[in-house]
Amino acid sequence: MDGVPKLTANELRRQRDRERYAALSVEEKAVRVQKNRENRKRKKSASTSGTAIISTCAFLHTRVFLHTCLRKPTNLRIVDF
Repeated sequence: MDGVPKLTANELRRQRDRERYAALSVEEKAVRVQKNRENRKRKKSASTSGTAIISTCAFLHTRVFLHTCLRKPTNLRIVDF
């Protein structure tokens, strides 16, 4: 093992990811690229609109009326059901 460099866990993961991607067919790569493109577009539109705030509130599973998430954070009302 003298000639083999020691790789960190992140480097090993990246190497496996590169090998896995290289083994994909042209069609599978095209599908993957299209999905990434759609995800970037969705993220960009969410960050420019108010939907990112609503999804954050829903993601955190807070008991907050979602319409209050569009206001200043000081106006949040916590409701216990």
